Amino acid sequence: MASDITTYPCIVRSVTYFVPEGDVGSAGWEGAMQEAAAFLATARGSLEQEGITVQTLRVATDILTRVESVEEALRKARVVQAAAAASGISFVSYGAFSNARLLEEGLATKLLTTPGGDAYTCCTFRWQPGMGVEEARSAARAIFSLGRATGDAGPFHFALTFAEEGFQTPFFPAACATRPGFAIATENSAQYAAALASAGEGGPAGVTPALRAAMAAGLRGAQACAVKLATATHVPYLGIDTSINPGLEGPSLAGAFESVGLGPFGGPGTLAVAERVTAAVQSLSGIDTTGYCGLMLPLAEDTGLAAASRALSVQTLLFYSAVCGCGLDTVPVPGVSDETPAGEAARLVAAAAALVLDIAGMAARLGKPLTCRLLPVAGGKAGQATAWDSPYLVPGTLLSL
Repeated sequence: MASDITTYPCIVRSVTYFVPEGDVGSAGWEGAMQEAAAFLATARGSLEQEGITVQTLRVATDILTRVESVEEALRKARVVQAAAAASGISFVSYGAFSNARLLEEGLATKLLTTPGGDAYTCCTFRWQPGMGVEEARSAARAIFSLGRATGDAGPFHFALTFAEEGFQTPFFPAACATRPGFAIATENSAQYAAALASAGEGGPAGVTPALRAAMAAGLRGAQACAVKLATATHVPYLGIDTSINPGLEGPSLAGAFESVGLGPFGGPGTLAVAERVTAAVQSLSGIDTTGYCGLMLPLAEDTGLAAASRALSVQTLLFYSAVCGCGLDTVPVPGVSDETPAGEAARLVAAAAALVLDIAGMAARLGKPLTCRLLPVAGGKAGQATAWDSPYLVPGTLLSL
């Protein structure tokens, strides 16, 4: 059956164009965004000419890296967003900051509640070596504050990242322009589901070769197109983040896991399958890679994962990250509201801070990039059903902290 799954075409979740602030020329951000828009239009045309679907075009910056105040960050963001809007760019990352004082001063909340038209804007807080309990508490408070101020899906635009300097992924919200160029984020759910189905009841042993064959076949065309594009435009090609992630309309990641025959997702055997999937993703010969290149399990972006959430915990999901990467992504948890008792609010912050330290410890010990993107629902309780305003999120269940 392995030969049958090599016919699945590559789907590009995003072509992401990276613009470091230091590379912005005399025409300012307006000129930089015009160049970005022109390049991205060319990239879409080139990929689609090869039969490759392109879902979104995005621009990532690094304007927050060196900011010293909330006011400076907001001023820069307004300029970037206005320039992006004028050029028709709808997805913009402001990049990452590592100043915990700015977390306490509400930078994430103020930045992501500033009107930006119809654009999707995002940012991250990048954890640094030597950070500890106080920074973790600041991060936890920022997550709950953002959820309280923006509604259920507000924290969808903010994450904590735990990665080495120079880490660069085309996936939002973690995308940050550490160097100029472009990268491709793929959406490999069809190849993934077919490969796991082809492995069938034989268990995880057949998953890696089947998935590797399916992904390589789909990615070769995107790679060749990207190399030609870089040569023609002189824009550096940084690689493909080959991470497995759920498609907007694709098969469920959880359902594909269960086709291997080791039982329901979240039970014994899940880790074994996750490890074999990740082995395939990280062993693709002839493909230039960047970013996470792992198995993403975003709980609120996949119907099957959301349905399995009653059998999961944040600790279980973090346990899976030891072999599959990418941390905790879109995990719904109880949040803080005006009616939340002070003791419970303090408990939630302390629990979230401890979780941040767990993720930081895992990232440091294993030397792998991880992310923490929690979705706190103000006033929600563990076990409660979720309902989101965002078209990118699916209903599920709040996990306990």
